[in-house]
Amino acid sequence: MWIRKDSYADLGKCLNWHEAKVYVENLATEGYTDWRLPLVGEYGMIYDNTKENNMSWNHNQEELLALSKQFADGAAYWYWSAEYNENDLEDCCARTAYFVKGNAFWRNLSTCQNGGVRAIRDLNYRAARI
Repeated sequence: MWIRKDSYADLGKCLNWHEAKVYVENLATEGYTDWRLPLVGEYGMIYDNTKENNMSWNHNQEELLALSKQFADGAAYWYWSAEYNENDLEDCCARTAYFVKGNAFWRNLSTCQNGGVRAIRDLNYRAARI
């Protein structure tokens, strides 16, 4: 189950990876509190290259999102995943899913520009009602 409104649409700003993680951990919406950061591959369930929607936060006609209009307007261009690289480098790195071209990238944890998170929950998890 995907959240309809991503963090950018909800807060009106981008989030770095640390902020995205805290945002999802504290998310209590649509009657549930068991939201989580998705894996990059899971974003493939909602990435739809047959769609080109002008529903990003700045409505840039040159960067259309491959995302169904069932999701809320004001979306981020790319999303953080739960996949990150634990190493000795302080600011490195987590995988992201880019909804303009469909690519996955590694980004520094402090990166924020145009990004956010779209939370997911597993239907087989027991829902914690608000």
